[in-house]
Amino acid sequence: MLLGSAALCVALPSLMSMPGGSAHAGIDLEERKLPMKFSWVPCQPNCRGWIRAVGIVTPNTPRDFDEFGRGRQLDDATIVLDSSGGSVNDSIALGRRWRNLGALTTNAGHDARRCSMRPTLRNG
Repeated sequence: MLLGSAALCVALPSLMSMPGGSAHAGIDLEERKLPMKFSWVPCQPNCRGWIRAVGIVTPNTPRDFDEFGRGRQLDDATIVLDSSGGSVNDSIALGRRWRNLGALTTNAGHDARRCSMRPTLRNG
């Protein structure tokens, strides 16, 4: 199975042109302390877009993600997380939703310039 940096780089090329080359996308540090919010970030024609997820995970976060996803095709989406923590159990529930979608996740602190275009091979 092919996993790793190649998959992330496919969805994040437009982030490299951002100041500092970071996936933070202008995130205010105060947003990271609020309940998690989701937004769609279009990047066509370079990619289909990605989901910005900013804030702490609360008991409402899995339901909020379900509401965000209504009417959207989120299968195989990339989710860029910028979170300072939150509820462990609700984070697990959120992760299960994302796994069921086949979503890729990355940390907003990931520096897109360090992406390798070579895939990482994993057995298992």
